[in-house]
Amino acid sequence: MSILVILVLLAITLCCIAGIVLQFYAWRHLKPGIPRYGHKDSMFRKRADYYTEDGMRYIEMQKKLTYVMFGLFVVFIVLIETGVADGTN
Repeated sequence: MSILVILVLLAITLCCIAGIVLQFYAWRHLKPGIPRYGHKDSMFRKRADYYTEDGMRYIEMQKKLTYVMFGLFVVFIVLIETGVADGTN
């Protein structure tokens, strides 16, 4: 495996961990009376109903992180398709 592939996988892993940490921080800023679990639309459609302004900042950071992860995943797929990942190129 090439060093570039390892770095991309490490970056994807770090983004996943950062997303989990951001979710824990967002949970600290739920509006009163909202349960911590059980609301699947909290990141997209109904997020303003669930989180305070501070919590919304963390949710927005999660959304931006999702775009970064998608970009890294595309890079990873390109590396696989060009043969860099398995050392054939």
